[in-house]
Amino acid sequence: TLPWGSPRRLVVVKGLEGMGAKQGEALAAYLRSPNPSTVLLLLAAQSLASSHWLMHAMPAACVVPVPPPTGRQLVGWLRGRAGTDGFELDEDAAGLLVELSGNDLAQLRGEVEKAALAGGPDNRRVGVAEVRAVVGEHRLRHIFELTRALAARDTGAALALLELLLNTGEDPLGVLGMLGREVRALWQAAEGVRLGRREEEIARALRRPPAAAAAVIERARGLAPGAPARLLERCWEAERRLKLTGLPRPELSLLVADLCAG
Repeated sequence: TLPWGSPRRLVVVKGLEGMGAKQGEALAAYLRSPNPSTVLLLLAAQSLASSHWLMHAMPAACVVPVPPPTGRQLVGWLRGRAGTDGFELDEDAAGLLVELSGNDLAQLRGEVEKAALAGGPDNRRVGVAEVRAVVGEHRLRHIFELTRALAARDTGAALALLELLLNTGEDPLGVLGMLGREVRALWQAAEGVRLGRREEEIARALRRPPAAAAAVIERARGLAPGAPARLLERCWEAERRLKLTGLPRPELSLLVADLCAG
């Protein structure tokens, strides 16, 4: 059909990355002799391999890669998209959402909507308070991931997760308490192993599910004699210093690094 009210007609086609060569034969034939009054825009959700049939069906100059936004660009993109969706998203709130949720664009849009609902059914403004009201699921995941990073002695990941928890308003003493509980469990497991107790008995003392208890016991077996007790003392020292200095980030960062070092 001919365009109406303008010299060109724009046709947008999405989802072509899933179309096979056989299905795309008609489109490939059209691309060899397109309608001069039509602008055809083909959108793919991901970069196509050079072997994909569509990459051979059109001139290379017609392929325009559009990488997703990252870093500060992502914050700007999210604020702009939120505005299009009818929300007013503060810059600090957008940065916090990106830090918590990563760079999945669809997930970020959903998180903006959830945060807006935290302010009431008719709320359209999203600030840091609204974001923090819905970070519970992120908090639980980050705490779990932090304990796993400690068990794996992954210092980089553990420090990044600690930063996330503190940035989302987690109480530093609460984080310290969680770290202390993990180290105490490690010390209990090491004592159980030293005394020759069965794994089932140690797991009952730890009050953890079998798989979680087994992971603690395995790590305890890999530590040098006396190491769990030293780590527990290190937690007590960190608590004392934190209360004296009032500087939670450096104290907790040093503690996490020491716990990963074992």
